[in-house]
Amino acid sequence: METRKSNLFFLVIIIILILGQLFLPFLFMLANVPQFLWSTYIEFGVLFIPAILYLVISKKSIKETLRLNPIGIKSILMIIVIGIIAQPLMMFLGTLSQLFFHNQVTDALNELNSLGYFAMIAMVALTPAICEETVMRGVVLSGYRKVDIKKAALMNGFLFGLFHLGPQQFLYAFALGVVFVYLVEITNSIYASMLCHFIVNGLQVTLSWGVFKFGPKTIEKTTEFADMPISTIISTLAVLFIVAALFTPLLVLVVKELDIENGGRLKKRKEAIASARDESIGNKVMNWPVYVTIALYFSFLALVNAITRGRV
Repeated sequence: METRKSNLFFLVIIIILILGQLFLPFLFMLANVPQFLWSTYIEFGVLFIPAILYLVISKKSIKETLRLNPIGIKSILMIIVIGIIAQPLMMFLGTLSQLFFHNQVTDALNELNSLGYFAMIAMVALTPAICEETVMRGVVLSGYRKVDIKKAALMNGFLFGLFHLGPQQFLYAFALGVVFVYLVEITNSIYASMLCHFIVNGLQVTLSWGVFKFGPKTIEKTTEFADMPISTIISTLAVLFIVAALFTPLLVLVVKELDIENGGRLKKRKEAIASARDESIGNKVMNWPVYVTIALYFSFLALVNAITRGRV
């Protein structure tokens, strides 16, 4: 079954990623690798290279599996718009998660600000757009082509949330993963999700760098969102929710327009799956590799929490 193969590949990637997170920092320190390059090395070494090796060993067509197909200019412009108007939903879900979990992404961006804008763009926007999309909307999604688009998108988004190995990122990574799947299916090109991923991360980098460059030079340690006055928490979430509620329908509308621009591929995909229903029988999206992945995810979080508490 293709879905099980994809989920098994994802499980292997998660295992490698967890081992990389646990042990590679020690190797990097021994090799005197600058800390700001760690994430880039992990992205290419743990994600991109294994994905390409998998395709070569399995003798699958890299072009077909990854859908390395060109995109029209109008579609490119619409994808850029989607990346921009997805920001309110992403910000609301990310802020909501901060009620329960520490925002490590902000910490990482603050540490990288001194490197300069273009270096941050390369590490935080360009590298993940290439490496993460190759794995998630390339290899993993390729096993879901005989699955209903809604199930495929939800499952891929769910795995993308787990993929980040951090609970604070889960909700917005899940939502973005769903959007990215639709973009790839609509355009039949992984370049669509790569571009949107780059825009989303690039805007976050731009905001962080802008605050660092032009904001107050004497900034005290930021208070955790969950520790702020309850009135501040409620008002912040309320404003973000209203903005997200206004922009999310627009996001859906632009995605639908993108589908129309690309010949209505979603409807054609649905019809193709319906006509080949016998072939899709047994292609369950939830199978043992997913259950093992979930178990590993929570085990890793528990381990990190125990290590963190031990250092306090």
